[in-house]
Amino acid sequence: MSSSAISIRHLSKKFGAFSAVNDLNLEINAGEVFGFLGPNGAGKSTTLRMLLTLIKPTAGEIFVLGKNLQEHRSEILTQVGSIIEKPDFHLYLTGFNNLKIQARLCGLQPADKQLYELFETVGLKGREHDKVKTYSHGMKQRLGLAQALVHNPQIVILDEPTTGLDPQGIIDLRLLILRLKNEMKKTVVLSSHILSEMELIADSMTIIAGGKAVVQGKVKELLSNEDLIIVIEPQNNILCAQELQQSQWQQRIDVVGESTIAMKLSKHEIPELIKFLADKNLGTYSVSYKRTLEDYFLKLTNQPHV
Repeated sequence: MSSSAISIRHLSKKFGAFSAVNDLNLEINAGEVFGFLGPNGAGKSTTLRMLLTLIKPTAGEIFVLGKNLQEHRSEILTQVGSIIEKPDFHLYLTGFNNLKIQARLCGLQPADKQLYELFETVGLKGREHDKVKTYSHGMKQRLGLAQALVHNPQIVILDEPTTGLDPQGIIDLRLLILRLKNEMKKTVVLSSHILSEMELIADSMTIIAGGKAVVQGKVKELLSNEDLIIVIEPQNNILCAQELQQSQWQQRIDVVGESTIAMKLSKHEIPELIKFLADKNLGTYSVSYKRTLEDYFLKLTNQPHV
């Protein structure tokens, strides 16, 4: 338990006859960014709410920092900060006063210097004394993160924090989360439905669907370059398929579609395949790849394939 920040054992939650979470088991190591992925309605937010004791589990146990959450609720929650859905503020007060109120709700009376440092940490330096009603969506997300950090928790839980952010806002938030892990040595639990974001930021991850964990592991292992789906869009799909079927690539063909051909290869084999296509004068519009886990995730989320 010493290296574990959060341990979830056989966790279930039912709302009437509906099972939102079903026998979920998770192990989240201290000091890592943990990605919690799944389509809408998969059970992510319900699980996070149980972690924060906002709702009670139907069955199962949760251990946080080695202690049973049900038995040590108040003690544990002093070490947890969170943003669930969207943070709420007093819009006609300044960001600084909002943060001061949040600190008092946590039983703290930090010096103004500490609060100014927190504004700098989340990228709001210079906007401390502006009213929150003048903040953009991205700035409100930053202020919400400052609220989550005001009591210096060991664990930070963020539920879909990039929702509504523009591309620069997403990049800024990503860098901030990495800073929380690398510089501030915090454990970050990050809920999202964007697999590519987890590849950039998470150490470990779980994909949840129908309230159950269907994939778990280290991101580098799950998103390996050794197990890819290569999609070729040739000028002449029939001729290209015939040439591939009569070559050393025959066993690597996965699906021949109307206008594309999918193959299963490792990343280092792609240049050799491209050379083969060029040597055979098989003109192609594109050669792209995705990982088999990505393909699986797209099926879970019912998103269109590329």
